[in-house]
Amino acid sequence: MARSFSAVVSAKVAARKDLMRAVFKSSVQGVAAIAQTPGPSKANPGGGRGGHLPIDTGFLRASFTATLTPALPAAMPRPDGEASYSYDATAVNLVIAGADLGDTITLAYTANYARFVHRNYQWVTLAAQQWPQVVARNAAEAERRFRL
Repeated sequence: MARSFSAVVSAKVAARKDLMRAVFKSSVQGVAAIAQTPGPSKANPGGGRGGHLPIDTGFLRASFTATLTPALPAAMPRPDGEASYSYDATAVNLVIAGADLGDTITLAYTANYARFVHRNYQWVTLAAQQWPQVVARNAAEAERRFRL
């Protein structure tokens, strides 16, 4: 039996929403990755991996988080001592994976000195400015892969 016109349209719309959702999530992950890419810092002026996030102990980078709630996470002071910290993207990726179209995903650094450091390095602003290009790249990839 032939499918009705409305069934065909409904299927196409559902497929588009799935692609829009995928582009949205992969774009947020892309901008998060850009923000988290280490760059030169006062402690390591020649270092970095092409990004702009300064790394000293790694606490600032490790404080990166994501939320779907309007309230920002609480600021955290860096513990005393000379420990080093590493970033695990699992929690951020889980928040992004749980998001849906229409949700607002807030990416934030909870280190209480993040704003002060940002004044000198602007890594968050530089990452956010790339949002249109990241979305365009992910949309083009979705169209190429699914021949829309």
